[in-house]
Amino acid sequence: MEDDQINNSEVQKPLVDEVIYPDIEPGIINRSLIESSYLKHVHRGEGRRLHQLEPVVLEQILTMRLEFNNILRIDHLWILPNLTKLCLNCNKIETIENIEMLTNLKDLNLSFNFIEKIENLDTLVNLEVLSLFSNKIEAIENIDMLTMLVIISLGNNLIDTVEGIERFRFMNNLKIINLEGNPIAKRTNFCLLKYISAILPKLNYYEYTFIKSELRAEACNLY
Repeated sequence: MEDDQINNSEVQKPLVDEVIYPDIEPGIINRSLIESSYLKHVHRGEGRRLHQLEPVVLEQILTMRLEFNNILRIDHLWILPNLTKLCLNCNKIETIENIEMLTNLKDLNLSFNFIEKIENLDTLVNLEVLSLFSNKIEAIENIDMLTMLVIISLGNNLIDTVEGIERFRFMNNLKIINLEGNPIAKRTNFCLLKYISAILPKLNYYEYTFIKSELRAEACNLY
């Protein structure tokens, strides 16, 4: 809510707050949360009950889903050395941290958090999918080492400049970018789609919509 709407916040609470932030005490990722989330998502019914009787082999876990847990801080993920997919969306995370050891990671979802800066991703050189949708990011930075990226979503952030977009030119596998919902995408007399189509000739999709050859040709004449 904006400052001038604070007085009405109790009666006009956005539905999204109720969905994204459940009534769970905010906290830090720990081993107990990791094990309970693994059992919750991997096994169902009788299979889950039987699996609970056995110790969780952390080294064998490839996917970890920790969304909707009111997480404030990332920690303890070093106990999952072979993780390839990590879902931390819909929490209250402010800083990307303590994931540099997850060098096998291919899919990282940090959307719907409170992250202000892209950082601490340099070691994740196998990352193919990165979602930072709906955070508080102001700059495209610290992504030079992510040369394996295929999809990156930075939509609904606070990015208000094209600076940093040129970094994507060196990612030969990149096919999909989303920057919609940022201030830079709302400027009058400026088409972000055309700008991206011109400077990123290998890109196939913008905001998950195919970039047609006619549009790219027009964009190249502009930029």
